[in-house]
Amino acid sequence: MSTDNAADYGAPFAAHEESLTPDERARDESRRAVDAVILRMARAAGAAVHPRPIFPGSTLATTDPEPLAGIGFALMLADAARHQIHRYVKRAREDGETWRQIGQALCLQQLADERDGDVGAEAFEYAAGPPTQPFDRLWFSWTCPACQSRVIDYGPYGGHPDDCETGHTDGCRRRAAAVAAYEARWDDED
Repeated sequence: MSTDNAADYGAPFAAHEESLTPDERARDESRRAVDAVILRMARAAGAAVHPRPIFPGSTLATTDPEPLAGIGFALMLADAARHQIHRYVKRAREDGETWRQIGQALCLQQLADERDGDVGAEAFEYAAGPPTQPFDRLWFSWTCPACQSRVIDYGPYGGHPDDCETGHTDGCRRRAAAVAAYEARWDDED
């Protein structure tokens, strides 16, 4: 049988895929991945899974866990995603990215604008989480690649680098560069 005249049912989907931006393609991929992971989680947990129409009245079906179990699996997945975000924020700070850059990656600009705040401060507060006690100072830790020490980062609130980050060893190149940049800014303002 010749395939030259066969219907190409994948063509409309391929044309749709090509019309998407890279971010839209990534978002579509994330939806498919989440659906597949939740189904694997349900099967791994021994939860009941059933075919369901993809929309009311459709003869096409998808396989899903029971809705209440699906909620639980989706929450587990969301928690795992939050841990990954935290890990990537830590890596970004270790790589020298600023809190402002991290805030932009976290898409926090609109929130910062609504609060008349700074996107870098929003990113830091997101990463640090709420204080455990009222009036506790927020902090976020990461490992300095230059001195291999655990750094306690107090956020992008300005001031001398030693007031913003503690834990660098004496002679740390990264700390020295931050201090030199800070002092150069002050020299430029004089």
